[in-house]
Amino acid sequence: IDVSLSASAMALMATAAAQYARGDALPQQAAEDMYSLGFLKCKDGKWITTGNAETIFWENFCKALGRPDWIPLRRTQGTAAEKMVKEVQEIFLTKTRAEWLEILVKAETCVAPVNDIGEALQDPNMRQIGMVWEMEHPKMGHVTQPGFPVRLSGKPVPPRSFAPVLGQHTREILTGAGYSQTQIAELEQQGVVSSWESLLQKSQK
Repeated sequence: IDVSLSASAMALMATAAAQYARGDALPQQAAEDMYSLGFLKCKDGKWITTGNAETIFWENFCKALGRPDWIPLRRTQGTAAEKMVKEVQEIFLTKTRAEWLEILVKAETCVAPVNDIGEALQDPNMRQIGMVWEMEHPKMGHVTQPGFPVRLSGKPVPPRSFAPVLGQHTREILTGAGYSQTQIAELEQQGVVSSWESLLQKSQK
């Protein structure tokens, strides 16, 4: 059984993915914490996350920014630390996210892009671990959505179906209950029940 943190985080984005599929606005990045280096805004408006907790990564980070004088300020507070954070934020606004990723990865720091839901659904790592499903929705057409975060080596978990749309299984259930197609049609005409097929026909008229 394989359950990764990244897959679990992706699964929690189901609501954002549904909004993205409907063409709604993407979730907005929260305002940055002025005393934190965890999330940094870049020149192109995109965000980057850093987590240089270990000494070696912090030293590499400071050197990559051309400020080795910041190395002693690791895990300190006060005016000097606040000034450093503000300056780091200003520095990151001078380059795009892609440029900073190239610099910081090469410098061997702990860094990653902060993807929006659209970018996350295209992320090669997410697709590699099966966290992106491509499916045909009866109403929306082709839809991309987060997959299932638990992977089983013995029996993979494939996508089955979406949550049913209104009336999707009406005819199927009534047929199973013994109603004939004629009876079901009469019930629909009388407004007793509605089926997805009849609702679709009305919407197309």
